[in-house]
Amino acid sequence: MPEGEEIVPNILRTTTVGDVVKDQILREALANEKVSTVADRLSEHHISSCPVFSEDEEKKEFLGLVDFSDVVALLIHAEWKDVQEGSSVWAKFGNTPIVKAIDLGHRNPAVKINIGADLSDAVELIAAQNLRRLVVEDDNGTIVAILSPSQMMKSILSKLDGRLDTTLNETIANLDMCSKKEVLTVNKEESLLVAMHSMLSNQVSAIAIVDKGSGHLAGSVSMSDVKVLFRERKFKRLQQSCWKYIQSMRERSDFEVFPFFGVGETAKLQSVISKLLVTSVHHLYVVNKENTPIHVISFADVCKGLTANLD
Repeated sequence: MPEGEEIVPNILRTTTVGDVVKDQILREALANEKVSTVADRLSEHHISSCPVFSEDEEKKEFLGLVDFSDVVALLIHAEWKDVQEGSSVWAKFGNTPIVKAIDLGHRNPAVKINIGADLSDAVELIAAQNLRRLVVEDDNGTIVAILSPSQMMKSILSKLDGRLDTTLNETIANLDMCSKKEVLTVNKEESLLVAMHSMLSNQVSAIAIVDKGSGHLAGSVSMSDVKVLFRERKFKRLQQSCWKYIQSMRERSDFEVFPFFGVGETAKLQSVISKLLVTSVHHLYVVNKENTPIHVISFADVCKGLTANLD
């Protein structure tokens, strides 16, 4: 048994969803708004998703969630010759009503949770259904916020106040919390478009970039990483190799040294959470001694780890 106290279970039971989202400004979209308008809004506010509502002012109906994986899915469905032209693709699919993109990437089920629920309920819900976020509603059924696992993790770590928690001090191997699915990879020379297609067809939001010869982990690319393409309308960059694209992202990054997205099987849960938060990613890769990715670990997997001592 690792050192520490069982602090996190108490934090999860005494902190409400409302405590975490109390300062959030909900960004939303209306059904007939253009995809281009909503994509710009997501990029401008550095968010990955927003709720979509009907246009009816008297009875504002929640229709679902949309995020960049849905916008990418819409782009991928466009004719490639249009994408190559760059501007014309925006004229065609950029004017599409956002309602047609709701959960097009099959990664955005709109699962709701009450604002007064404990974080323990949120963690268990995300873990059980492998969710990326929850839709928060008040007692009247009004959508008031979007709750992400990263928000919850920041709240938990802030409440630890330097104390050592038993579960957070466990290794990810002991918690058996990694996805058992085969790691989805793309070699460095493949185009970003190939990577996007692979993510959509496998219904994942990130893919490991590996060296073609050795299979060593070189980096990662996610649906959120293509925000710059929409913001700058540079869709021709989908033809770039994955490696060239992430190299260009490194040059634009605030990191002095671009982060490594791998962790070992002996990594402790708290260090994994910290790395996810510091690097602002939703996935890390568990690598073996040869630096080959063997498992994926996501925020949903972290939530599974946190449920270990909730009973």
